Amino acid sequence: MADQSIVIVGAGGGMGYALAKRFAAGGLRVGLVARQQPTLERLAGQLAEAGVEATTAVGDASYSGSIRSALDKLTEQLGVPQVLVYNVAAVEPGRPSTLDSVRLLASLASNAGGFLDTVQQVLPGMRKRRSGTILLTGSGVALNPWVDGAALSAGKAAQRSLLRALAVEVADEGIHAATVTIKGVIGSSAEFAPERIAEAFWDVHVQAKKDWEVERIYTGSNP
Repeated sequence: MADQSIVIVGAGGGMGYALAKRFAAGGLRVGLVARQQPTLERLAGQLAEAGVEATTAVGDASYSGSIRSALDKLTEQLGVPQVLVYNVAAVEPGRPSTLDSVRLLASLASNAGGFLDTVQQVLPGMRKRRSGTILLTGSGVALNPWVDGAALSAGKAAQRSLLRALAVEVADEGIHAATVTIKGVIGSSAEFAPERIAEAFWDVHVQAKKDWEVERIYTGSNP
C-alpha cells in the first residue's frame, strides 16, 4: 500500500489522530485537512512523535472553494486518495423550538454540504481508478435525535442519507462508501476510545467486496 493514501477531513485530536495512526500502520500515507493551521501543526507534531508523517492542508468544509483547494493540494502531493474520511461534526446548540433557522443552515453547510463538496472533489479520480473507500464518521444522533443539539442531529441525519445514497450509486464502480455510526460519546469510556473506534473504520475499509457494509453501528461492544 506504499502508493496509497488516506485523507481525513476534519482532522483534530481524538478521532483524527487515531484514524491517521491506524491507517498509517496499515501502510497508507496520511493527509490531513482542518480549518486552522495551529490545529494541523499540533496534530502533525503528535503524529511525528508516533512515527507517522502527515501532509496537511488548511480547509473549511463549510466553504466549497476552501475545501476544494485543500483537497487539490493534497492530491498533488499524495495522489488521489485510496481512502477518504469525512470527520466533520459542526455542533450548534439549541432545541427545535429555539434554534434559529440561519444557525441550522450554517450547521448543515458543514455537516452535509461540506460532505458533498468533499466527495465530489475526490470521486472523479476514484472512478477513473475504479477503486476507493469513502468513510463517514457518523453519529447516533442521526438515528435518535438529541433534543439539545437539533442542528447536529439534522446535519448527521443528512450526512447519513447522502452517504447511503452514494453507496448505491458507486458500488458497481469499485468504490465502497460506508458510515461508522457511533452510538456513544467518543472518549467517554474505554469502549469508546478513539483508537478502538478507528479499528472499526479499518475493518470496514479492508472488507472484501462481497462483504461490503454500508453502515457499521458502533456501540462499544463491537470492533
